[in-house]
Amino acid sequence: MAWGAHADELEDPIERGDRLYAERGESNDGRGRADPQRIAAAIEAYEEALGREPADLGARGKTMAALFFAGDFASPNEEVAHAFYDRGRELGEQGIARVPERFGLEKPLEEMDVAEIRASVPEEHAKEVGLLYFWAAIHWGAWSRTEGLLKVVSRGVAGRLRSYARVSLALDPTIYRGGNQRLLAHLHANLPRVPFVSGWVDREKALAFAEDALAIQSDDIGNRAIWGLVVLDVAPDRRDEALAVLESVVLAEPRVELVVEDQATREMARERLDLER
Repeated sequence: MAWGAHADELEDPIERGDRLYAERGESNDGRGRADPQRIAAAIEAYEEALGREPADLGARGKTMAALFFAGDFASPNEEVAHAFYDRGRELGEQGIARVPERFGLEKPLEEMDVAEIRASVPEEHAKEVGLLYFWAAIHWGAWSRTEGLLKVVSRGVAGRLRSYARVSLALDPTIYRGGNQRLLAHLHANLPRVPFVSGWVDREKALAFAEDALAIQSDDIGNRAIWGLVVLDVAPDRRDEALAVLESVVLAEPRVELVVEDQATREMARERLDLER
């Protein structure tokens, strides 16, 4: 074998996956769509690592992150994307089912209050468990998009999303620069409030969570976008302020490490601005 000919095969699969994941957006259309080759290779590497060590929460979380990117930003159609989310849901549920045994818990984290959650997971594992719950929530949300908001609520998916995001937020509020806060802001702003099913939905909490995300990282394009969208939905008296923020999002330069994600966020902000004009 020639030296270097199959260097990727000699590389640790997690390291290979990390390298490919970091390159996931290098080839893109400028509007939030990536070439699928790199992310497909990253998924393959992470799945290899997870196959070797199914209990590795870090590998599981990275696999779920890559699957979501493939579904949201690199799929040719909804059917292909749905398959990625389905796999992500599967990995999330498998991982969450392992958590009580892994840490010697008498009940699942999602049945605990915030103080219990924090006391039940050793500090050195808080980030990886938080990421597991975060990506589980994200995949359930993405998977259920085609179902319609009322079905999402009536089938218990909304409650699951909220429960998982709550666990993740308790363990690490900084995950993905306020990712849980963005998710919860979206849920409270958009879900229908159905008694005995989604009575927890609160439009005022939507704005509070959006502001919490900004407090984590005020210059984050995603945090600014969700704040602007939530304000338009729940605080119409601040419409001009929200429109100005969304306009700043459209003009923002995508970050190198999040180029495709930021492109997609700009497109989302542009579409909402078009509707408001």
